[in-house]
Amino acid sequence: WANSAAVYNTTTGLYAPTTTYSTLINSTLIYGEWLEIILPTQILLTSYTLTCRSDITTQMPYTWILAASNNNGSTWTQIDIQNNPVVFATSQTINFGINNISLSYNQYRIIVTSVPPGNNSGFTAISEMYIFGLPNKNIYSYPPASLGSSTVISGNQYSQILTSQTYGNGSYLTNASSILTSTYYPYLAFDKTIGSTTNTWSSATTGYNTTSGLYTANTYS
Repeated sequence: WANSAAVYNTTTGLYAPTTTYSTLINSTLIYGEWLEIILPTQILLTSYTLTCRSDITTQMPYTWILAASNNNGSTWTQIDIQNNPVVFATSQTINFGINNISLSYNQYRIIVTSVPPGNNSGFTAISEMYIFGLPNKNIYSYPPASLGSSTVISGNQYSQILTSQTYGNGSYLTNASSILTSTYYPYLAFDKTIGSTTNTWSSATTGYNTTSGLYTANTYS
């Protein structure tokens, strides 16, 4: 693929056309020529690769943003950004890993914000682009709601039933080896509230070495 006109500055490599292409990502317009693929099903992206054409390197993306959508491009989410310039050799394939993405998408778009500066002819081109992912497997947070009002079953074990959630309805059990006092219940570690002496689980023993931090009490195993 190559774009239709010389719209990248041949000295700086920055996108500087008279007619601009833009993509609205999280309320910010990102300018640049783009290439996208729409899949028949959603995938959880794990990585993608770009391959340089076999004859020249000066038209490869230099900096870019990868965005994703599930509504035919009505809204876009930034998946990856490459602000540190990437330099390709001819025919070279480089893999870019994706971290901290929890949602699946079916539309992926690369927006080329710049090409290599100098002698680039003003165009951008990509020989091959592959995306890798898990089919339609969103990552959800469990429990889906607070377990802050659980019922004691026995010892330090507590139970709560969640209903009316979009996912994850059912019975949840929490337990711990020990609790410091009656205000440090194990279910408080799952109540989706950050606290200090409240909304926190704490163990009952001082079994961790104050110098090394290692557990030395040999109480729980």
